[in-house]
Amino acid sequence: MQVAFYFAFQAYVGKALQLPAVMGVLLAMFPPVVDAIHPPWGATTKFYCGCLHALFMCCWGAYFIEMWFRKEREYSFWWGTSKQIDQFPRLRPAFHINFSSWTFNNTVWRFQYNTGEWKSYYPRQYRLTKQVLTWTLLLCILLILLINLYATFWLTERSYEEE
Repeated sequence: MQVAFYFAFQAYVGKALQLPAVMGVLLAMFPPVVDAIHPPWGATTKFYCGCLHALFMCCWGAYFIEMWFRKEREYSFWWGTSKQIDQFPRLRPAFHINFSSWTFNNTVWRFQYNTGEWKSYYPRQYRLTKQVLTWTLLLCILLILLINLYATFWLTERSYEEE
C-alpha cells in the first residue's frame, strides 16, 4: 500500500507545483521589464518580487501540506486502510426515517442513496461562514505584515539618505 501512496503523492506534487512554477516565472520576468521602463526601480522591484515570492511560497507550502493530509485520509478511506472505518457506529437495520435529512444533537444527518446509509453532514452555510472568516482574518494579518514590511524598508532607506 505504501507504493500506492508514493505514486499518489508524486501525482499530487506534480499538480500542486504548477502554481508556484507559474508564479515564480512571472515574478522573475517582472523586474527586467520594470528596469527597462524605469531603470532606477529595477533593483528595488527585484527585491520586492523576491519578498512577495517568499511569502507566497510560505503560504503555498502550508496549504500544500494540509491538502495532502486531507487527500491522504481520503485515499486511505477509499482504499480500506483507514483505522477509523470500524469506529463509525452502524445504525440499526430496523430503524427507518421517511425524510431525507434530520438533526440530532446539533449534527445534521443525510441519507446516502448510493450506499443506503445515514451519514453525518456539515452544512454548506457553516462551511462557507468558516471559510470567509478564516480568509478575512488571514488577509488582515497579511495586510498588517506587508504594511510593517514596507514601513521597515522605508525607514531603513530614509535613515541611509540622512547619513
